[in-house]
Amino acid sequence: MHRKVLLLPSAFLFLAASVLSSRLAAAAWPTDPTVNVALCTAGGNQLNSRMTTDGAGGAIVTWVDNRVAGNSNIYAHHVRSDGTLDPAWPAKGLTVCLASGAQTFPAIASDGAGGAIAVWRDARGVSGDVYAQRVHGDGQIGDAVAVAPRGASQLALLPVRPNPVRGSSFGVDLTLDGTGIATLDLIDAAGRRVASRELGSLAAGSHHVTLGQGLRLRPGIYCVQLRQGGQVRVASVSVLR
Repeated sequence: MHRKVLLLPSAFLFLAASVLSSRLAAAAWPTDPTVNVALCTAGGNQLNSRMTTDGAGGAIVTWVDNRVAGNSNIYAHHVRSDGTLDPAWPAKGLTVCLASGAQTFPAIASDGAGGAIAVWRDARGVSGDVYAQRVHGDGQIGDAVAVAPRGASQLALLPVRPNPVRGSSFGVDLTLDGTGIATLDLIDAAGRRVASRELGSLAAGSHHVTLGQGLRLRPGIYCVQLRQGGQVRVASVSVLR
């Protein structure tokens, strides 16, 4: 019997909850535990899956794939926050490594730009080595991501300090890159947007802004979400009584 890669809703929601994405509120994952999300149904065994956040409530998952007889390779797929597979990616997974020899023990981390970097043990040579590949959010591999010129501002959201906070408002330190209108949202644990600020009047560079003014926030954990030019940055903050 072939093993297939299935991503359980509970496992994914645990990952997504760690960044408290607002998309959780619109999730449409199966509620029947016998009907899960089929991430890959190719021939052969798929095993040793690992995943990382895509920065928008979804996940990029990598695994060892034996669909090519006599070989173990590395594949990946992107599952979106609503439980659907990204149509920009190959239906049965993106080929990350198809070299000779066995590729095993994959690991993966977010690249901070909607994609990920996967690494694995690789036996294409005389001895076991370690190889890596970058996977972009659009399902492409390898090509360099545009890098901001030296000295240019890059989108960033610093951890909230102090944390936890008391009261309804708190300061947020961030950097804008000037690529478009930026918004700063405060999202509760249920995925509801409870506060929002448009930062369109702010120029590229570092800023300190206040979020939550005039609100009576309930105690709990919230997500601070910064969006600009299709990029997303998140930070968490705990609110006390």
